[in-house]
Amino acid sequence: MKTRTVSVSALLFLSALYAPLAAAQANPWTKTQLAPTIYSAGTDNSNFFSPSGMLNSNTVNGVSWNIGLYSNGAASQDIKLCYKPPVGAEICLDNIARPTGNTTSFNGLGVKGTFRITYRLTGGNYPVTPTFSNTLTVGWQ
Repeated sequence: MKTRTVSVSALLFLSALYAPLAAAQANPWTKTQLAPTIYSAGTDNSNFFSPSGMLNSNTVNGVSWNIGLYSNGAASQDIKLCYKPPVGAEICLDNIARPTGNTTSFNGLGVKGTFRITYRLTGGNYPVTPTFSNTLTVGWQ
């Protein structure tokens, strides 16, 4: 009888211990970070986002972003969202220069890859330090 009591107590203890970990794996995954400083025109400058807290078997189920634009007088700001899955080639969406947007283009791919938001500016004054942050949200299942 003592063995059952200890086993049940141990099970309750472990459940209480791991419950916060399960809750920490919220869906969707979101991260906000300061945009990159850009030192010269015509170069790629990226923020990298690597979702964490998921299983290797979890897949992407929608991606959304909230980005800013530089105010250095650039004639153009080409912005792309790329994803390098754990296995396979990188996939990029060109010209996402809307402040907010979303896509299903990465759906079904393994979520444990790396996303990046990349800016390439033409013209303007450099270096330009960002006054904004970029946010990426990844839904997963």
